[in-house]
Amino acid sequence: MAETPVKPDPKKLNYCGYVCPDDCPMKLAGLSGDVEKKHEAYEMWRLKERYDLEFDPDEIFCNGCKTDQEKLGAAVSHCPVRACAIEKGYDCCIECDELADCELPIWASFPDFHKQVISMQAEYRGT
Repeated sequence: MAETPVKPDPKKLNYCGYVCPDDCPMKLAGLSGDVEKKHEAYEMWRLKERYDLEFDPDEIFCNGCKTDQEKLGAAVSHCPVRACAIEKGYDCCIECDELADCELPIWASFPDFHKQVISMQAEYRGT
């Protein structure tokens, strides 16, 4: 008997549909406080290129994009997907009717991920 696919839960996904791994370098760098690890995470996430942010070790950390912490790390506080989803009142992009045609830079940078999130949306909507 085939397993029934589990319907994606927007509340359990990040705003973009991603699920961060426990070994996320940005998260681990922030927890460690190690400036070298923070700089590596800053470079890995291309924060200068993507958001024109200068390296500030006090801003390189991540508690997740759905954190209830008042202070947000550099990547989360500048994420246009997070801002868009919050503005529209969504828990995740899979709830948005404009997802397939969305032109936020994340989708151009990660087209395969965009396709994956669109597939998740179809599962979520049962289509």
